[in-house]
Amino acid sequence: MDKFERIYEIDRILAGRRTPIPLAELRERLGCSEATVYRLIAALRDHLGAPIEFDKELGGYKYAPSPDGRAYTLPGLWFSAKELQALVVLQKLLSSLGPGLLEEYLAPIGKRIDELIEHKRLRLSEVGARIKPITLAARPLGASFHVAASATLQRHQMRIRYHSRSKDERTERVVSPQRLIYYRDNWYLDAWDHLREALRSFSIDRIRGAPLLP
Repeated sequence: MDKFERIYEIDRILAGRRTPIPLAELRERLGCSEATVYRLIAALRDHLGAPIEFDKELGGYKYAPSPDGRAYTLPGLWFSAKELQALVVLQKLLSSLGPGLLEEYLAPIGKRIDELIEHKRLRLSEVGARIKPITLAARPLGASFHVAASATLQRHQMRIRYHSRSKDERTERVVSPQRLIYYRDNWYLDAWDHLREALRSFSIDRIRGAPLLP
């Protein structure tokens, strides 16, 4: 482990304990000398604002409780090598759920992840060749996916214009979204249809013009 990985590991250990951890155990788990442990603790406390204190009575290090009751979190974005590998795989899977689905929102995080991967010298450049999700007959998401997602999560009604694929008819209706469904490589919206007064499933790529209602 390098310095940053050890700092991350100390934070993970202290955040997950209810009792102080002795210096000897901390040194063993980090795989370094006592002098290095002292330097890491000093860096965490002095430069990253971690509330580390030594409990003389119990003989170990712990995070001091904050006055407002909030748990301390490391500033910035911190991941172990295993977590970075998992994130890269997840990023690849997300990209297969629909082109452009989350790229706009994940781009800043993706850039930071790439920097961390380069810093840790992880060989993850071949993810695209080594991991390949297979999609079958996936349809384009359409322009209404993000509106449907927002309406579902924020509990808003929508007024939609819907083009039925089976009946080839266009209708306008007000719906109350219940959940988003990803089924056989395509996205659907389960919603209460106030026109039909029943629960219906709508193919999101067939939704046109979907303003949110109060």
